[in-house]
Amino acid sequence: MVKDDGLLYEHYFNGYDHGSTQTSFSVAKSFASALVGIAVDDGTIALDDPITDYLPKLKERDARFDKITIRHLISMSSGLRYEEQGTPWSDDTETYYAPDLRQLALSDSEIVGPPGELWHYNNFNPLLMGMILERATSQHVAEFMEARLWQPLGAEADASWSLDSVASGFEKMESGINARAIDFRHSAMRPSPGLGGLSVQRLAATIHARESNQTPSSLARAESISRSRSSTRAAES
Repeated sequence: MVKDDGLLYEHYFNGYDHGSTQTSFSVAKSFASALVGIAVDDGTIALDDPITDYLPKLKERDARFDKITIRHLISMSSGLRYEEQGTPWSDDTETYYAPDLRQLALSDSEIVGPPGELWHYNNFNPLLMGMILERATSQHVAEFMEARLWQPLGAEADASWSLDSVASGFEKMESGINARAIDFRHSAMRPSPGLGGLSVQRLAATIHARESNQTPSSLARAESISRSRSSTRAAES
């Protein structure tokens, strides 16, 4: 329980404790939007930039992608198709389990309406945001978050961001941040001094709570066991 930036009460249940790791699920989308805001503040990107400035392959497939801006992505108003029903091959399933989420976003995203007119919760939006952040910052999203958000927030322990696969090595932008509950609390409060710590998750890119001697290439990036229709298509082709 938190009030006015202060922790009033902390208790855990069902075998969890202060050091247990929790998965963010869709709260990751809010972290992704915060990272976009940091990049905007840096002058690296602008909210009204067309997404095709960073992802020109989309325009090659459909010229209408030129009308979608970064602002449309973070406000869930891109006009892209998103079907949550129809498991196991719905958009919801594929954007969660596909082993190459970059390729999925570039090839399977489809415009079904004009951008900026309709709010529609859509996992393609954060995937495209992550690709734009990569290309604008020349960093993996987890590396950018480590330096510009996680460490400045004063996180107590390392976090991680789950990946689609070892071959792709792309963060699961829609759902995959793993951290202690106390550090998710830090994300909603003013920065405080970091205390260090270590919590490395398998199948993920580590987000260090304090400066590390590790180089970006030595970040843990292991293979996801998840599969989807995308891998089936590759096998059939």
